Amino acid sequence: MASRTCPKCELVNPPTASRCDCGYDFAAREVRESYLTPNHLGESAPGITGWLAFFSIGVWVTPLMLSYYLIQGLIESSREVEKSTGRPLDFSMVYLLLRLVPNNWDATFFFVTFGGLVALIGVSIWLLTQWWQRKRQFPRNWIILQAIFVAIAIIGAAYDPKTVQPRDVVAGLANGLFWWKSKRVAATFTQ
Repeated sequence: MASRTCPKCELVNPPTASRCDCGYDFAAREVRESYLTPNHLGESAPGITGWLAFFSIGVWVTPLMLSYYLIQGLIESSREVEKSTGRPLDFSMVYLLLRLVPNNWDATFFFVTFGGLVALIGVSIWLLTQWWQRKRQFPRNWIILQAIFVAIAIIGAAYDPKTVQPRDVVAGLANGLFWWKSKRVAATFTQ
């Protein structure tokens, strides 16, 4: 007799199983209450502890760090604009800079950087909601974001080697490797 694969959660069950751990009844072909009690689930249901908790700090800190860099960048840009034009960076000045975008690479770089940071903040908040809900696709999406950060760091290091230390790139790669290969991650993010 062959093993039974649950059509609901795709768990491979022994051939003698009448019901999957998720509650799917093979004979009735419908989902019912699981035979597992909360006591059974308490020991085997993984939570966010240990190394997973340590690496999860990055999920919570990333939107805050990106917001900090965005605000610092705006403050620095405002100072530079005020030095060069004698006016602070306000909405009318932003309008004037937008008119310069087709002809001025500095204005283009400013808006691309600003827009990129806003987009990364949005993506990191979206990933935070996936982490909170324990979505199955979260680890893959988090690894993609980490790869984008590593690529940005390498590109930044090509322009200014002092901005990125090799340990930063190694830390980003280690973070991605943990989320990719950890059995605890695979067991926790299952919805």
